[in-house]
Amino acid sequence: MNMETRISFSVIMPTFNQSWFIRRAIDSLFKQTYTNWELIIVNDGSTDETETFITDYMNDRRVRYIRNAYNTGLGHALNQGLDVARYDHIAYLPSDDFYFDNHLESLSRAFSGNDELFLVYSGVRYESRDSLFYSPDVESKGLRRGNCLQLVQTAHRKTAHRWLTRDEYVTEDLYQMFWGRVSGEGAFGRTDEITCFWTQHPHQRHKITGERYGGGLNKYRLYYKVKNPIRMKVSKQKFIDEGSFYSRYRKECVLC
Repeated sequence: MNMETRISFSVIMPTFNQSWFIRRAIDSLFKQTYTNWELIIVNDGSTDETETFITDYMNDRRVRYIRNAYNTGLGHALNQGLDVARYDHIAYLPSDDFYFDNHLESLSRAFSGNDELFLVYSGVRYESRDSLFYSPDVESKGLRRGNCLQLVQTAHRKTAHRWLTRDEYVTEDLYQMFWGRVSGEGAFGRTDEITCFWTQHPHQRHKITGERYGGGLNKYRLYYKVKNPIRMKVSKQKFIDEGSFYSRYRKECVLC
């Protein structure tokens, strides 16, 4: 049995108000040299033209669509995709990123014949303006210094583990959200090939969430239109817990 018939990918695409990127992402999947895949689009409460831009893809039987009435958070959206995934290998394609044509083929080669591997990650190309030595595109064959694995470069076997959700707490750290949870499932391997692109723009989730990027709780609440109290981890040891604060305030408040 050849590799193409043994491995199939459920590709999960979370999206929120990224209509200007989403067709590029979907087209990159349709151009894959490896064709054993399904696409699960999770529209997490978008209020822009996302649905208009993706309508013509819906006739393809490989494309499935979930729409949330309001934004539920990245973790919940990814878990929705995991819950309905048909295949035993999960890949991720955020709607602002894209694959190079050989991305899934490269990942499938890494998995093939190596049952000890639980997760495989590719190299990633990205734009960086954070360095004094700026160049238009910076390439990495693995982990970027000081950063965790990005969704677009990663695939793993199906698991019972689920992503951290907003109901637990909010963090920009994908390791805390999922990679750490599955670290005991098996080995992590890499392809040593650069086969995807991680897009930099002002509305990336880690920039909305992380204080070091000018984000934080208030910016997160406004951007994602969150109505309930938020518990946000802003550093290794520090949480901001609105629920506890409001509860404490109500107890301390004495009516005159």
